[in-house]
Amino acid sequence: MKIAVDVDEVLASLIDAVLKYYNNLNGTCFAREDFKSYNWWDVLGREKEEVVSMYYDFWKSPYSEDINPVRGSLFGIDSLSRKNKIISVTSRQFDFITQTKRWIEQHYYNKIQEVYFTNELSNNKSGSFTKSEICLREGVDLLIDDHVRHAVDCAEHGIDVLIMNSPWNRNFEDTDKIKRVYLWEDVVSRIC
Repeated sequence: MKIAVDVDEVLASLIDAVLKYYNNLNGTCFAREDFKSYNWWDVLGREKEEVVSMYYDFWKSPYSEDINPVRGSLFGIDSLSRKNKIISVTSRQFDFITQTKRWIEQHYYNKIQEVYFTNELSNNKSGSFTKSEICLREGVDLLIDDHVRHAVDCAEHGIDVLIMNSPWNRNFEDTDKIKRVYLWEDVVSRIC
């Protein structure tokens, strides 16, 4: 089976690292549980452009070196990669290709065969894709993601989805093509 795995909040605990940076910079105390939406600008009460600019600044800071793997993801990817082809499809911008690929290689040691970027939220939309476009082009059977919009888009294009439980997707109900998982152990038990 060919499996596509999202990066942020599925493999990488990005939001925790960004919140350390943001809270330190602004004297705030936002936490992951505050994010009932993954539109960070809504949660932080800022303009979208301001939050995107802050995100770019985060990548220039030492905080960007402090992104940890999601609990259980190392075990999950190791287990799945034994019998499946694993790729990653991320919404990150092309501007972060080098950092993203280096982080994945550091933590997942050649178990993820390729990384594809949608270039979402980039200042330069040239070459942007949807996750469903990438998954269809690459012959993906299953997507593991945390974002409802990507899950629904891929499901509408015939791709099965496991949606990783997060504060921003808790109101979403399972469908025939989209099933909720709570831990990486759940992912592995559903697939293996």
